[in-house]
Amino acid sequence: MFEAHTLSAADTELTVTPDQSWQRTYNRLHQKSLRPLKIWFAPGKRKDAAQQLQQQWFVYIEYRDDEGNNRFHCFEQLQQGSTVKQLLELAVWKELPGLK
Repeated sequence: MFEAHTLSAADTELTVTPDQSWQRTYNRLHQKSLRPLKIWFAPGKRKDAAQQLQQQWFVYIEYRDDEGNNRFHCFEQLQQGSTVKQLLELAVWKELPGLK
């Protein structure tokens, strides 16, 4: 389940400068199952160990599982300064629930 909140102007001031490439939806093939993936990025917040809110980018993946159901998977950007290209590469190799 995803937590929704209203974004403010400060929310867009993330560690990665948003530009057109961060606001696109990408279509790729999963490298292990060869299933089509739809990948996009969204700004959000996550609490750190000190319970302080940290702004970061999240990567969302939409795909069909082995039973033909639409599924979603989300993982956060783990390294500051990651590029769109690096995150897309991670996404296409990601182990996704429901895929063999």
